Amino acid sequence: MILVAVTPQGEYLDRVFPIDDPSPERVTFQPNEAMSGEIDLRNFFGHLDTALKKTDVHLFWAYKAPRELEIAGWSGGWILIPQQP
Repeated sequence: MILVAVTPQGEYLDRVFPIDDPSPERVTFQPNEAMSGEIDLRNFFGHLDTALKKTDVHLFWAYKAPRELEIAGWSGGWILIPQQP
């Protein structure tokens, strides 16, 4: 997965690369089955809290699906994280 955070002024937030060794556990989903959870973006962008005190932040992501899924190679999206008081 690729994550990029940008301010409306075009400034990129520095990316932090936490140690995230993949688990040997394999997870299998049935068709139309979903998984949900939370990701703390502060683990990926060290100055996210500081940036959000000043401005909105645009978060873009892209995900490369494994070939075994036999779906489109890449998918992604965008979300606006509003400025925090």
